[in-house]
Amino acid sequence: MRLMNLIKKCLYSLKIIIFLGSISSVINAAENDLASAYLCIDSEVILPSKNLEEKVNLSRQLMANTTLLITDGKLLFFRQLFRNKGLFFSPVTDNKSDQFKVLTFKNLNVAVSIKNGDQVKNERYLCEYNSELTTLIKDFSDNWPSRLIR
Repeated sequence: MRLMNLIKKCLYSLKIIIFLGSISSVINAAENDLASAYLCIDSEVILPSKNLEEKVNLSRQLMANTTLLITDGKLLFFRQLFRNKGLFFSPVTDNKSDQFKVLTFKNLNVAVSIKNGDQVKNERYLCEYNSELTTLIKDFSDNWPSRLIR
């Protein structure tokens, strides 16, 4: 009788563990498909300031140079639409020129490499998650890229 109760308790615990494990994997899968918004600034713009006037001017400069980034893991918008190619994002529209553009987004850093012939130009941006813009983008659902490209 005791052995039977012990087996029932073990089976019940196992069912709970399996159920909780499947819930967390479903939550993670859903979060990966949701678009998130970030505000990015060129990393070379950030300069130390000493007085209030310098801080105000720096704030204006930061606001003027902020770029919106939105990604759902598959698509990424940063001035234009990019598609995830595994290790990097590349432009969705393929142009016929010899210009090659690669964008990577990892750990709140954006690196843009543009190769035109033999010249390579690299840009680096620092990004910060923005909850208000993310909420707004989530209202667009899966249609968010078309709202940005018009």
